[in-house]
Amino acid sequence: MDLDRFISTRQGAWRRLEVLLQQVERSGLETLTVGQLRELGSLYREACSDFIYARTVLQNGELGDFLNRLVGDSYAAIYRRSWLTPAAAWGWFARGLPAAVKRRWAFVAAAWVLLLGGTAAGFFATLFDREAFYYVVPSEYHAVYAEKSDDPRAARFGHGESVARSRDFAAMLFTHNIKVALASFALGTSGGTLTGVMLGYNGALLGAIAANYHRWDQDLAFWALIVPHAGLEMSSIVLAGAGGLLLGWALIRPGRRTRGEAFAEAGREAVSLALGAAPFLVVAGFIEAFITPTAGIGAWAKVAVGVVTGAAMWVHLLAPRRSNG
Repeated sequence: MDLDRFISTRQGAWRRLEVLLQQVERSGLETLTVGQLRELGSLYREACSDFIYARTVLQNGELGDFLNRLVGDSYAAIYRRSWLTPAAAWGWFARGLPAAVKRRWAFVAAAWVLLLGGTAAGFFATLFDREAFYYVVPSEYHAVYAEKSDDPRAARFGHGESVARSRDFAAMLFTHNIKVALASFALGTSGGTLTGVMLGYNGALLGAIAANYHRWDQDLAFWALIVPHAGLEMSSIVLAGAGGLLLGWALIRPGRRTRGEAFAEAGREAVSLALGAAPFLVVAGFIEAFITPTAGIGAWAKVAVGVVTGAAMWVHLLAPRRSNG
């Protein structure tokens, strides 16, 4: 094959490889879809062959130098790019995570349905049968949520706004929610069944507690204790749960691939969804430690904090972004 014919035949593949490398440079390797990752790997291998052909058969130095740079850039993008740099972390948070949420919106929606469906079930079960509360809510929560208090905030965080006590209580709940998020993800290996149970139960837990406060005509006081951090907290659990459901679906419906192949392919985005919960849980923990227990902040203001932060999270995840090619 002569030089001109070789270039005209292969030039389209080189340009496509350059486009993908530019996307990786701008936004990070994690923003590529599974199909784009496969395409990148295939184009890289083809470019390696083209480079050898240009050097040994065609013996064209200019083309060889071009392909040498293209192969080197591809190698660096695929094998040497660090995922631990601030730029890579920000690229994942700013583009990779939102892209994964949009691609897997059906699993995110299913996780919301399971969580909110459990909340409704726990609420109405407890509203119509007070004893249901004791079946749903663990005993360590009974001291705070089983009996009416004139000051729900003080009952939960103590009088005198003890900073130490509020931090300890927030830390306990923060740890609990991290465990719930991780468990919701990890239980995806059950085919997603136990992930669904975990999401439904934690929704039922919230609903059962809410029913007691509704019965006591303390809805606003209760939601002022929950909503400030719950917008981020529940959304984070949903992200992790969506990752678990995605893993489960890959095991149940692998398509034409083996279950191992389907599981490995789904695992990348599933992990991205689950890890996406972490930064939002950190912010939720801060709110729960320093805003929720503060007596000087009004109930409606606390509710507004939760609505605004929760809405901001989903605007970040769902807002349209320009295509990177």
